[in-house]
Amino acid sequence: GSPLLTGAALPPYSAEAAEAYAWRRFGPSHAHHMRIMQEITEVLGESYAPRRVIDLGCGPGSGLVAAAQIWPGSVRELVGVDTSAAMRGAADVLLAPDEEAQLVLEAGKDDAPSVRLEQSLDNVCSNAAKSTPGFDLAIISSTLSELGSDIERAAAVQSLWSSLEDGGVLIVQEHGGAIGTHFPTVCPQNHFSLGLPQLCQ
Repeated sequence: GSPLLTGAALPPYSAEAAEAYAWRRFGPSHAHHMRIMQEITEVLGESYAPRRVIDLGCGPGSGLVAAAQIWPGSVRELVGVDTSAAMRGAADVLLAPDEEAQLVLEAGKDDAPSVRLEQSLDNVCSNAAKSTPGFDLAIISSTLSELGSDIERAAAVQSLWSSLEDGGVLIVQEHGGAIGTHFPTVCPQNHFSLGLPQLCQ
């Protein structure tokens, strides 16, 4: 199966490499996520209020931070999945409140979202109670290109798609060139999705 699903090793990040990645990429990645999520709010309106959010290949957590900032009144659980222990460590630091509570969680606030970081999607599923609802927002960003085959990429996207509640949103974001990526960009189903519609059937 896909490393993202099973936790199998991808090329490892050292703690230093993860820190450098976070310093260089967190800001731009956060900005991209904020723009996409703002567009979602414009399309779906106030009726879309995600409670459970998952980011597969979350890195230092920029997508989770953006979701908590775009929907502060509804997000109650943030789940980040990354095979790299160093990246999970960076996300753990960046998702924690600072002294001024400037990121996700307001220190001492009872209704702040919970944060969980897992090595694989299999771990997320195995650690959840059977009664746990699906996710309302799923993110996979700058991650598919790190997988070794189209089969692994399809498995990762299909697993996220299957984890959504009815009316949930799947964001697929990958870097493109002047003519974009080779993936289509609209998914014509009851979910609002960016990317890979052939996997959403």
